[in-house]
Amino acid sequence: MWKLYVCLFATIVNSGLCGELEDEILVLNENNFDQTISGNEYVFVKFYASWCVHSRNMASEYAKAAKEASKLQMPIKFAEVESKNKDLIKRNNVTRYPTLLLFRRNTPITYYGGDNRTCEAFISWLKDQARPAVKQLNTTEEAEALIENEDVIIGFFKNQSSTTFKKFVQIADHFATPTFTITDNEETFTRFNAMSSSIVGFLEGNLEGYFFKEELNLDNMEEFVNSLIYE
Repeated sequence: MWKLYVCLFATIVNSGLCGELEDEILVLNENNFDQTISGNEYVFVKFYASWCVHSRNMASEYAKAAKEASKLQMPIKFAEVESKNKDLIKRNNVTRYPTLLLFRRNTPITYYGGDNRTCEAFISWLKDQARPAVKQLNTTEEAEALIENEDVIIGFFKNQSSTTFKKFVQIADHFATPTFTITDNEETFTRFNAMSSSIVGFLEGNLEGYFFKEELNLDNMEEFVNSLIYE
C-alpha cells in the first residue's frame, strides 16, 4: 500500500496568491473555477495549503510539469486552488493537502500517485488520462491483445446511439483505470459470449470475462471494478 504523506485541514488563516496566471498555472477561485473547468476538456488542479510542508515540497515539481506539458503541447491546463477557497474545497471533497484532481470533460479523477509527485510522474499519468472516455475495439484480435496487457472493461453495443451506450460512456469518464472499451464487432461478441449491451470485465492476461449484472450506474460500476480488480 502506498505510504501517503498529507496535510490535513487546520484552522489557519492563509495568505492569498495574486494574479490569474503564475508560471503556466492558472490561479482559480470561486469566481473563475466553474468557467475554467467547463471551458476546457482537461484541467489538472492542485488543491493546496500554503502552510502545508508537503504542498510546498511539491510546488516546484508541479510547476515543472506545467511547463513541460506546455512544451509538449498537451491539451491540459494546469491550475491551483488555495485552501482559503473553502467553498471549492468542500465542493470537491478535498480533505487533505495536497490533493490533485484531473477534470476530464468536467469529471474529476483523483491522481493516485502516493509519494510519486514528480514532474515525470505527473506527465506520464496525464498522457494516459488525456484520452476519450472509451476506446473502440474493431477486431477480436485487438480485444485479446489489450486484455493480455492490462485490465479491461468491454461494453458490447450494437447500437452506439442508445441510452445505455451513452450512460456507459459517461460512467467510463470517471475512471482513471481500468481501460474502458466498446465494440460492435460481431466476431468479438461471439468470442466472449456477449449480447448487445453486455458489459464484461477482464483481468490482465485472463480472457475469461466477468459479466456486470447490476443496474448501470456509477456506484454499481465502482463496486464492480473494485471487486474485480482490487479485491
